Amino acid sequence: PFFKLLINKSAIKEICDDYFKLNYSLVTSEVWWGRPNFKYSGYNLFHRDRQHLTSLHFDLNLIDMFEGSGAVEVIQKDYSKKIKNYWGGEMVEKIDDITKYIPKKLLNEAIYSGYGRQGTIFCYNSMLNFHRGGICTKKERLILHICVMENVYWRKEGYPIWKNIS
Repeated sequence: PFFKLLINKSAIKEICDDYFKLNYSLVTSEVWWGRPNFKYSGYNLFHRDRQHLTSLHFDLNLIDMFEGSGAVEVIQKDYSKKIKNYWGGEMVEKIDDITKYIPKKLLNEAIYSGYGRQGTIFCYNSMLNFHRGGICTKKERLILHICVMENVYWRKEGYPIWKNIS
């Protein structure tokens, strides 16, 4: 009930109404926590999500998160399109692999970050955009991660796999 209320009474629903062409559903709603310099503090390799559905990810900062906190980092769509060797699901292990496609001098302008005060929400399409959970070096990472996807129906019955947001 909390997540349904959060989505219905916020810009998330308005954004989804404008973005999706078909009905959509809440798929994931979970808290992600990362600690500084902890090996598994976030999914910190750039990747695209492998899926065939249109989706949006919303990362809501539950605490103030700025440089060194591990906020999400997303490569702009125009730059992400240039990275050809990775279709989706594969991870870019070294930033040097990205600089084959994006010159180092443009890298800072190519990457958006989810930095901001508590309550800041960051939205991106995880299939189109290379992204990663930022690396926690100075401060912890604490976000509410929400994923919304277009509905998937099972065979001919028209049964929605995920519950509708309404």
